[in-house]
Amino acid sequence: MSFFASKLKQICALFVGSILLLVGFLTPSWHSRTVYIPYSGYHSSTLGLWYYCADDICEFIWHRPTWLSVCGLTAGLSVLTGFAALKYRCILLIRAIRKEDWEEFAKWSFVSAVVSFGFTLFTMIYFHMKAPDNLGFGYSFICALAGSIMILLAVLLPLVVSAKMCSSFDDVLNCVLPRPRL
Repeated sequence: MSFFASKLKQICALFVGSILLLVGFLTPSWHSRTVYIPYSGYHSSTLGLWYYCADDICEFIWHRPTWLSVCGLTAGLSVLTGFAALKYRCILLIRAIRKEDWEEFAKWSFVSAVVSFGFTLFTMIYFHMKAPDNLGFGYSFICALAGSIMILLAVLLPLVVSAKMCSSFDDVLNCVLPRPRL
């Protein structure tokens, strides 16, 4: 596979992962619960980072507890760093096509993807620790996790594949990310 095609696939995977991450953080179904009330039937409620929904009625959470504000902040940082990884991969591809040095952007893309995954993981663990115990995972939780994993894998897998082609462990960094031409 050519360099251009592999980078284009990475950019597509980063774009899809970033959109999944954004949708996961904006939708109000991180935790959900369905209860049966006699003479009334089944009722569902969902809790997200920004909204609380009971059946089809959703309400923005104006006076959020501190833990929910922390989750919202780290979720926003996760989305921003996920899109930063996408931006760095796009710059990398453009600079490679123009035959300019691009190796620095590969490093920044990797760092952004790892930081985005770390923020997502922290948000999910902290949210699950602080949310009410009687709630189950919703689709937003799974969507955000899938997007974050996709961002990480889009940047990490090419490094792993190219590291296997290196002759020794000491030469992995130079083999995966060649030194800039002087």
